[in-house]
Amino acid sequence: MSRATAGGFWFGVAFALVSLITDLVFFFTGSLPPLLLIWALIRTLILPVAGYFLGRLAGVIALRRVLPAKENSNGGNDANRVRNPASKLQQLEALSTTRALEEAKDLVPNDLPLRSTGAQRFYLILLVAFVLFYPVLDPFLFGSGTDGRLAGYGDAGYYVILALGLNIVVGFAGLLDLGYVAFFAIGSYAWGMVGSNQFGILTGVHVNPQLWPWFFWPMLLGAALIAALWGVLLGAPTLRLRGDYLAIVTLGFGEIVPIVFLELDKYTNGTNGIVGVYPPAFPGADWTTSTPYYYLILALIVFSIFAN
Repeated sequence: MSRATAGGFWFGVAFALVSLITDLVFFFTGSLPPLLLIWALIRTLILPVAGYFLGRLAGVIALRRVLPAKENSNGGNDANRVRNPASKLQQLEALSTTRALEEAKDLVPNDLPLRSTGAQRFYLILLVAFVLFYPVLDPFLFGSGTDGRLAGYGDAGYYVILALGLNIVVGFAGLLDLGYVAFFAIGSYAWGMVGSNQFGILTGVHVNPQLWPWFFWPMLLGAALIAALWGVLLGAPTLRLRGDYLAIVTLGFGEIVPIVFLELDKYTNGTNGIVGVYPPAFPGADWTTSTPYYYLILALIVFSIFAN
């Protein structure tokens, strides 16, 4: 219990200090109003206290999981046996010191509360709740500029998805692919060319601009299939390559794809890029802000993790 409370307390202290240093940097650069600095100081005092009580709660959960709920005893006398009304915590306290330590170490390895089954689930729930409600918490934690920070987190999410996909190729398959990011470019240009005025210029087909953003969702799958097709076209002739030879081929593919897109002025608008790409459409979501994109990237990250 003492280690659980201490762990929660020091975690709160560390998070409070990091947040305070960040706020001070914003304050001295003129990006943080004095009123929000006062809130940052108050938050610095609140977070360690909150961490202490959350750690204590996690310790209680871990202790209560040490002894499973007892069912009826063995034999035919089970129906006649009176259940012990004592709580699990009282049962644990009634055990001998040796027995208690042996039982506790099954769920709290090396007496580390953060590694216990109950504590891990508790902190996982806290982490999931923090990530889900972060857009609401961000103004209270860091002040103004939430939209810009969420946009930055969304951009970071792209690289998280890229790393998860690369983990399959390099980590599980053991193939040194140095051109993996080219498939991201192929998928991006697939939607850029379809979900913008460029589609009407190339095909002569003009779609209602209010209807076209809804095509983002089927194109999410379509762009993935197009990138997968290019993966097959690249993989088929390189099946026998390994090591440095495969790395050289994939590196060349990764360098060729951007050059091709930049040189196809008629289709990709060259170095100017495709402009006017329609944002996605979803009921109740304001896609002029970064919050919907934050949740979209978060959903794609979760999907990529389960796909791994």
